[in-house]
This record gives sequence, C-alpha cells and structure tokens, in this order.
Amino acid sequence: MGIEPLRAPRFPARTKAALFVLTAVVIAVIVGASNGMWLTRTSAERLADDGVNTTGTPTGEICSFEVRKYRGSYTQYAAIYAYTVNGRRYEVKGAARFGEVADVTTDATGVEVRYLPEKPTEAIAHDERIQRTPNESQTTPKVTTDC
Repeated sequence: MGIEPLRAPRFPARTKAALFVLTAVVIAVIVGASNGMWLTRTSAERLADDGVNTTGTPTGEICSFEVRKYRGSYTQYAAIYAYTVNGRRYEVKGAARFGEVADVTTDATGVEVRYLPEKPTEAIAHDERIQRTPNESQTTPKVTTDC
C-alpha cells in the first residue's frame, strides 16, 4: 500500500496557449499602465522637479478662457507673458485668474516663469504674488482666446 504521487492535471495545448496569451495581455496592461502613469506625471510635478527659471515679460494681451463646472461655466482671464529659451520666444498664460478683464495686470515689470528644458512650451508663469495695480493707462488690452 503505497501513497500515490500527486500529478498535475494536464491541459490541452489549446487551453495552455489561451492561458499564456491571457497572462501576457494582463502583464502588458499592467506594465503599460504603470509606465503611462510615470510618464504623465502632472505638469506641476514635472515643473517642480525638473523646471528651470527665467523671467517673463507681459505681452499686453489677456487670455480669455471658459471654465466648466458641474453647475455651469464661466469666463476667466489671465495675463500672457513672453519668455525666451535658446533665442526662441514662447508665451504662457499667468497662474493668477481673474473674473474681469479690468482686474488683470498687464504692466508688471517681469514675473518668474518656470519651464521644462526639454519642452519649453510647457511652462508656468508665477504671477499670483505680484503687486496688482488698476489699469491706469486707460488702454484696453487685447483679449484673445488663442491661448
């Protein structure tokens, strides 16, 4: 009376192939999702970690953009700043947001702009702390939606 050895069940070749393909697909999805999450860190995180500072100057234009919320939408405004990287000019809208065009300061002397060296179009202009003064020049700044 001996003890019978355990034997693994035998699967047909077709079932083995299906399990192999299913396992490969699951692994590919997990690797792809992990890689995608790493590559698409938020812009703010990448700018904070890898960004370089420069000075931006106001262009005199104001960006008008629609903000959509679950209860509706409204228009906000931000100043547009220009900065130069390797002799090429770029523009970015400021981080400060306003509800009225008249509230946007377009005559600041300069603001800190942080950009990614490998992708200078990805930038943020830190204008939320500059001294705000009313638009005393009585000129109406150009408002654009192309920003």
